[in-house]
Amino acid sequence: MTLRPEPYGHLEREGTLSGLSRLRQAAGQREVSMAALAMAWVFEHPAVTGIVIGPQHLAHLEEAVAALDIRLDESERSELTALFLR
Repeated sequence: MTLRPEPYGHLEREGTLSGLSRLRQAAGQREVSMAALAMAWVFEHPAVTGIVIGPQHLAHLEEAVAALDIRLDESERSELTALFLR
């Protein structure tokens, strides 16, 4: 967003910031990173058939690998989705 902010301006609102804060809390409760939990949501989403991960650093790849160990059922996915719908 810092390199090319124009397409993301609509995300700079209180709802997004508050959702990110709640995601941080949810990740802390699971003792995982925010990135890993967010990627787990994508990995577990039934409408997603393919995912492209393009890490620039080893730490980014480690987050994606950690996400593979996080299992979310439909209820948990819905709870995470709701974090950004308030």
